[in-house]
Amino acid sequence: MPKMSNAHLEARTSEILDAAETCFLRKGIHPTTMHNICEEAHLSPGAVYRYFKSKEDLIDAVAERRSLQEMEVINEAKAQTSQASEALAILADRFWGQFRRDDFEHRARLDIEIWPEALRNKRQQERAKQQRAAFRAALTDICRLAIEQGTISPDTDPVAVATMLMSLYRGLQLHKAIDPTGVDTDEVLRALRI
Repeated sequence: MPKMSNAHLEARTSEILDAAETCFLRKGIHPTTMHNICEEAHLSPGAVYRYFKSKEDLIDAVAERRSLQEMEVINEAKAQTSQASEALAILADRFWGQFRRDDFEHRARLDIEIWPEALRNKRQQERAKQQRAAFRAALTDICRLAIEQGTISPDTDPVAVATMLMSLYRGLQLHKAIDPTGVDTDEVLRALRI
């Protein structure tokens, strides 16, 4: 059997993850079967199982991909400037700006569909804890720098600010997913800049 290129393997993995996301959003994680995912991906079960041994592995991979995308935003903001206030402004624009995107409801619903898995499944819980810890650490670094640069009050706890930012984002994400027209995103963003 000829060896597949890394580009081919990555493309096929992405294709399967896209299919899993579509199925998870359409039916929910628990009702979705591997057969549903195979059909959505237009692949045989053997082809899908070559990349993912179980639906649990697929859930992990979908959640990991979302986390990597979010972490990439944080890392890009940190790399673009040495000024914490500018990095925070970039993050605000990228994260809060997502609420205005046409595909935001899809992205929010997918995250929310995955969250309960961390309450039911120890493996998912450990993954979620590690991801949250990485986000918090990255945001804490920026907040700590903001304190050093005088942008944030010196008596502020940078870990608490990072945790608050994460909580605000997830809470607004949940509100927008449940009632997309019931939350005035622009009003919330204006309030955050006060």
